Amino acid sequence: MLRRPVIGVIFALMLTGESMAAAVSIELASGTALEEAGEAQLYRILARYDLQSLIFTRRVRIESRVIPHSHPVLTLNTRHLDDDELQLATFLHEQVHWFCSEKEEAVDAAIADLKLLYPEVPVGAPQGARDKYSVYLHLIVNLLELDALERLLGQKKAKAVIARKDYYLWIYDKVLQERAKIRPVLREHGLELPRS
Repeated sequence: MLRRPVIGVIFALMLTGESMAAAVSIELASGTALEEAGEAQLYRILARYDLQSLIFTRRVRIESRVIPHSHPVLTLNTRHLDDDELQLATFLHEQVHWFCSEKEEAVDAAIADLKLLYPEVPVGAPQGARDKYSVYLHLIVNLLELDALERLLGQKKAKAVIARKDYYLWIYDKVLQERAKIRPVLREHGLELPRS
C-alpha cells in the first residue's frame, strides 16, 4: 500500500458555498500509473460535485484489477478512467453501502419487506448478486445510488449512467422501472439519504 501525504492524499474541498471542508484520504494499492490516474480522476470528481451529504467514509483506496467494494476500506478500481460519471456512480454506490452499514436493523427490516415484494430473485452475475441477501441489499443500495446520481446529474443523465452498467442488471432494472414499488419500503424504515 502506497500512501502519498506529501502530494495531497488529504484532499480538502469547499462544499455548499460554506467554509466547511471535508477531507477524503486516498491511498494507492501499488502506485501504478493507472492508480495514479484513478486518484486524479477521484480528485476531479470530488472537486466537481457537492458530495458533502453523500460521504459516509473518508478513506478511499484505488486498486487496479479488483472489484470495487465498500468494506473494510472503500476501494475503487481503474476500470472507468475514461468515464467520470460511471466512476462517480461507483463511488456513490460504495458510499451508500457505508450508509446502510450504519443502519443495519432498518436494512434487515427493509429486506424482509422486499422479500415479500420479490419472492424470487436472480442470483449471480450479470443479473443479480452473489446471493439472495445481496440481491435484496442491492435493491436498497442501488435505489439510493440512483437517488444520489439524480441529485448530482439530473434524472435523465443519471438513468443514462445506470444504463451503461453491465452488472446487477435485474436489480438496476427493478430500481429504474419499479422504484414506486420499492421506495415506500425504504421510507418506512428510514432509509433515505441525508440532504445537505
